[in-house]
Amino acid sequence: VKYYPGNHFQTHADDGASYKSVVSLVGYLNDNYEGGEFILHNPEFFLPKKSGEIYTFPSARMHEVKEILNGERWSIIGFLHIDNLDFPKISLI
Repeated sequence: VKYYPGNHFQTHADDGASYKSVVSLVGYLNDNYEGGEFILHNPEFFLPKKSGEIYTFPSARMHEVKEILNGERWSIIGFLHIDNLDFPKISLI
């Protein structure tokens, strides 16, 4: 995802009916921009801007990206969906 100055992403969650995601991932590809803070809500937490870092969080948690003030913000996002998770059936007996 590429954000230019003036771009932002309003507060939202990634677990809507069409998504069915349970875990969201965001990876920072650069950190040489101003603004563009990634904020998790309830409780409020600012993810550190550090190129090469990948963060995961529950998809139901509200989050947003603040407005880019200068430069370009590059990130990669991904989701783990409940339909894609194959939990092995383990028997302890």
